[in-house]
Amino acid sequence: MKAVRLLLVMLLLLPSPGLAADNADAVAVIIGNRTYPNGDLPEVGSAHGDADAMKRFAMEMLGYREDRILMLKDATL
Repeated sequence: MKAVRLLLVMLLLLPSPGLAADNADAVAVIIGNRTYPNGDLPEVGSAHGDADAMKRFAMEMLGYREDRILMLKDATL
């Protein structure tokens, strides 16, 4: 039952297709770090795939244009 409630909440939080057009000029920065330079944190094997999924979500559900999304993988300062 808990999983069903969580699914319903997630569906309610999804933006409607009508909202997508409102973000045509917005800019998104998506960072997927699999590893970190100091070595204190374990590797995050799904980080790059998660970043790719967020990019698709931003374009398909939020209406961001691909040329307005900056995607960084394993970014460092």
